[in-house]
Amino acid sequence: MFTIRTQRSVRCYRCQAPFAASARAIVLTCPHCYQRVHIEDVIVRGNHHANSVETCGKILVAPRGWLMAGVIIAAEGIEVLGRLHAKYVQSGPVFLGAGASWRGSLLAPSIVIEPGATVEDGLFDIGPQHDASAILKIAEPAQRAGVASTQKRKTAVA
Repeated sequence: MFTIRTQRSVRCYRCQAPFAASARAIVLTCPHCYQRVHIEDVIVRGNHHANSVETCGKILVAPRGWLMAGVIIAAEGIEVLGRLHAKYVQSGPVFLGAGASWRGSLLAPSIVIEPGATVEDGLFDIGPQHDASAILKIAEPAQRAGVASTQKRKTAVA
C-alpha cells in the first residue's frame, strides 16, 4: 500500500533556510525570515512576461514556452526546453535542452547544456551551492536596474 505525504521539505529562496510545508501549499510565510514565499512549481507553456518569477520549487519552460522576466529565482532548479530571457537568474541545477534559448546572467550550482541549445549574452557564476549572501549578487544589480520583486513593491506602497 502507499502513504500520502502531508508535508514536504522546502528551502526558502530568500534566506536559504529549510522548513516543512504542507504538500498542498501554494504560498506560505517562511518561519525564519517571515517573508512570503511561493512554493509550487511554475510551468510555462505559452508566453509569460513578468517583473519577477520566484518559487521554492522548479521552473519548467516547455518547448513552445517563452519566459521573460527581470529576476527569476527557482530554488529547486530550472529546465528550459523553450526560451528564457531574464536579466538575473538564481537557481538550483539548470538544464537547457536541445532547441532551448537562454539570455541573461545566471547564478547556479550546476548547468547542463545539450547540443543545439543557444546561450546568448550574460554572466554565469556556476559553482557549489550558494548561500544567502549570493542573493545579494542578484538583488543589488536588479534594484539598481529598477527591477523589484512584487513583494518589495507592495511593501513600498503600503
